[in-house]
Amino acid sequence: MKKAVAMLLGAWSAVCLTQAQQGSWMPDLTRQQDYNWHLSSSFEKTGGNADSLALNPGQTLTVLDTDGPGMVSHIWFTINDREPYYLKRIVLRMYWDDEKDPSVETPIGDFFGLGLGISYPWQSEVLSVGNSGALNCFFPMPYRHHARITLTNEGKEAANNLYWNIEYRTYSHALPADTLYFNAEYRQAQPNHGWTN
Repeated sequence: MKKAVAMLLGAWSAVCLTQAQQGSWMPDLTRQQDYNWHLSSSFEKTGGNADSLALNPGQTLTVLDTDGPGMVSHIWFTINDREPYYLKRIVLRMYWDDEKDPSVETPIGDFFGLGLGISYPWQSEVLSVGNSGALNCFFPMPYRHHARITLTNEGKEAANNLYWNIEYRTYSHALPADTLYFNAEYRQAQPNHGWTN
C-alpha cells in the first residue's frame, strides 16, 4: 500500500512539475488556432540548394518585413563566418510597428546567450544554441501593424553563409489593447568602473 501511494505521489509530482514548466505563451493545442502561419527563409528561390546568403562588411540585410497584426514565434539562424568573434560583430535589430529606433538592438551572439562571442551549445525554454552553432529563439514577439528584422555586419570579413528561418503568425483580428512588445538592448562599458559603497 505504501509503495502504491509513493508511486502515485511521485507521478502526481511529475505532472505538477511538467505543468509548472509549460509557458502560458504556448498555444493550447486542444483549441482551434486563429492565426495563419508564415515563414521568412533564406531558401533558394529557384528551387536549388544554395540556401544561404552572404552578409558583407557594412551590409544590412532585412530577414523579415511583414504586416500585422501578428507575432514572431520562432527565429533560427546559422552563420558561417571565419572572422574571430563574429557573434559580436553581426548586429540584430527588430522594429515593431514602423518605429524609427529598434526595440531590439544587440550583437547576435549576446541575444542568443553567447556573451563571450564564442559559440557553445546550451539550451533553455526560450533560447538554444545547437552543436553546429544553430541559434534558436522562441520568445513570443507580437506586433500590431508591422515587423521588420535586420542583420548588419559590422565586422571586417564577410559572413559567407547566413541561413535563417523566421516563423511568424498573422491574425485576422487586432491584438488585445494590453499586449506588450518584446524589447532587448545591449549595453557595455570598457572598462566598467562599477561602484563602491
